Amino acid sequence: MTRLSTVRPYLALLALIALAGCQDDEIRHYRVKRIEPPQARLLAAMLPIGEKFWFVSVTGPAPAVGDLVPAFESFVRSLRFPENERRRVVWELPADWHREPNRDRMRYATFRAGENALEVRVYSFGPESGNLLANVNRWRGQIGLGPITEAELPTASRPINVNGIAGTLVDMTGPGGSGERPMTPPPPASPQAAGDEKLSYDVPPGWEPVAPGAMRLAAFKVATGDGAAEVTISSLPGDAGGWVANVNRWRGQVGLPSAPAAEIEKDAKVIDSPAGRVNYADLSGPKGRMLVGDLSHGGKSWFVKMTGPPQAVATQQAAFEAFVKSLRFEAGGN
Repeated sequence: MTRLSTVRPYLALLALIALAGCQDDEIRHYRVKRIEPPQARLLAAMLPIGEKFWFVSVTGPAPAVGDLVPAFESFVRSLRFPENERRRVVWELPADWHREPNRDRMRYATFRAGENALEVRVYSFGPESGNLLANVNRWRGQIGLGPITEAELPTASRPINVNGIAGTLVDMTGPGGSGERPMTPPPPASPQAAGDEKLSYDVPPGWEPVAPGAMRLAAFKVATGDGAAEVTISSLPGDAGGWVANVNRWRGQVGLPSAPAAEIEKDAKVIDSPAGRVNYADLSGPKGRMLVGDLSHGGKSWFVKMTGPPQAVATQQAAFEAFVKSLRFEAGGN
């Protein structure tokens, strides 16, 4: 027997062992179900208080924010805003919420809420921040949604009453986006309208000009035998929150509760002026009386107000309405 004949049986046996090993090492493929990340959800409340708008918001994974909805609404409804701005805002904190230091100097307060420790933020800005549509579209961008129109606002928001204050609650869910962006106040309004126009008017006799201040383009003191009234002119970008929101803000300033939109629209009057049609409101409450005109021109809202003791305002009401009727935009700078 040759040496090759002796080796062949062993080679065959090794081949069979190798084949069995290859069968055991066969690559197996498994299909693993893809786990999608949770959507993002945003809750926000917007409240007109005096000359400011207050915002409370929270953003996070949709399930975690969903668990927070009852506590969030309870917190918002508990807010108490003092008449004196030097005093602190008061609230009732839910049991599993705690306050922490502000990371953003623009915030009024920061809280960690619920078992997921979501961040709840509280801000306040001036009346220039009161455009609901602009705020909603900014929040939509934070959770990966595109902008909507004014007509679509009811799909993203609903009214909320906070101790007599007519606010708005926003609740939206999206695929997720860039997260919270620091809130910044809109730029201050310029005294000029579009182009080179400026607002002019005829000042009634006896009205004494006074320093206008940061948010006022002009101001006058009106002395009467029944006390002194004040007249101011101001301007803000866009609709500054809209007629209904502004009237409810002014109602609060004279001590009146908020009113529904239908009632405000029904009571609205119009004064015609060379500058355009001026929406006009006459509001009397326990804190005084206010006459206010609202004019849209050049992409801005222009406000003319008289405030003071009821009888003093009544004495000057005809003069104020004549003042509003004289409003006009003229070419040329200041």
